[in-house]
Amino acid sequence: MATRARVVNPYLDRKLAEITNILGSSGEFTDQVRAVFSILLTLTLRFQSSRLDAPKRVAVAQSDYLLRPKAGQKLPLETVLANDFRSWLDAGELGDIARSEVREVAGGRVDVFVSTGATAFSVECKRELKNSRPDHLQDSYSSQGTAYSVTGPPFGIVLVLDLIERTGPLPHFTDLSWVHKVRPAGSNADRYVVFVVVPGNRRDPSAMK
Repeated sequence: MATRARVVNPYLDRKLAEITNILGSSGEFTDQVRAVFSILLTLTLRFQSSRLDAPKRVAVAQSDYLLRPKAGQKLPLETVLANDFRSWLDAGELGDIARSEVREVAGGRVDVFVSTGATAFSVECKRELKNSRPDHLQDSYSSQGTAYSVTGPPFGIVLVLDLIERTGPLPHFTDLSWVHKVRPAGSNADRYVVFVVVPGNRRDPSAMK
């Protein structure tokens, strides 16, 4: 598998430890499940950190999709984020087992699917235009984020392209990811959804008041 050079970021390491600690409260977070999901989580947080620092350094044709659109341009769809993220995974430790637009998973289609055969996880990509507060994102997207784990480990990721209007600076990296634990109605098993927000529709810092 391809590898990417390790860049030391204490905030990323702390956030990774925080999320992993919460997931560790589940008896399902062991052995290969823990090993594979931890790699996926690490790569996702590194992707988020990279796009926060360098929004133009992306691997898709729409290299400015995280910046405020120019006059006459529309805001990007979540598929642009999904393609960028998949390209990121392709260059990392999971490149050989990550696929896009996978069907027949819990009766639906997963945006990004990582499967070793015995262990599989989904990453759902969404875009948000109005409200990127954690409670709103959870209410809007946690059901789909948990829907694909009905026959496998109860862990998944929702990657959100945040396109709300903002005039000030972005939230800090540590505010842009968290774990949402949910127990679907009629179920005896908790599911864990890791939300990871990637801000778009961004102004250049020099243009902020």
